[in-house]
Amino acid sequence: RISSVTAWGARLFFSATVAFTVPSLVHTEGLRDPQVLAKAAVMFFAGVFGKLLIGPFQTDAALLVGLGMNGRGEFSFLINDEAHDEELTTEQDFAAAIIALLLINLLTPIAFRHALQTSSREEDKHEAAAPAERADSVADAKDVEIALVQPPT
Repeated sequence: RISSVTAWGARLFFSATVAFTVPSLVHTEGLRDPQVLAKAAVMFFAGVFGKLLIGPFQTDAALLVGLGMNGRGEFSFLINDEAHDEELTTEQDFAAAIIALLLINLLTPIAFRHALQTSSREEDKHEAAAPAERADSVADAKDVEIALVQPPT
């Protein structure tokens, strides 16, 4: 019972944080400013693909970990809001960060689910091929054993 209350509390906290931040974005005309949209695109791609740079080295694991690191929800919004309140960011930077955070938080669960399904399918294929690989390795081991037991003629 407490865990369900905690889950709902977290959802409300996240929703309220985003809900109170987005109206200031709309009132500053951040959604229509090309500079803000360009900055938001750069922040979005840096936020998503920056965590996936290790991808060429470890495809499945890196993709899952990288996507899992994205979308930390209200914490990023709170940091951005505090930076704006302390006048550490301009209105344009604040609006661009909010847009990028919204996109990351909306798209990450979809991409993460897709990556998990793809990884699961590949793992199933690998497990299906495993008995044939084991049979080959057992046959190779028997050949080595026979070669060791019987002296060459």
